Amino acid sequence: MKPVVDNDVLLGASEITAFVNELTTSKVSRSQIYHWIASGHLPVGRLGTKVIGSKKRIRERFERLTGGD
Repeated sequence: MKPVVDNDVLLGASEITAFVNELTTSKVSRSQIYHWIASGHLPVGRLGTKVIGSKKRIRERFERLTGGD
């Protein structure tokens, strides 16, 4: 398993929402992020009660969805 780079970690739905909004031209709400998490569309996990994600993994998911490498 590769070590996690500190600046790669997104802790909480607010951080994940802000990052996803940097990747897209349309704005996504925090409730939409929760829906995507519950549906398994975002590669995230839980750390206690917090949602935790990786910028790299979320970016990779978006690239796959849009036909990128």
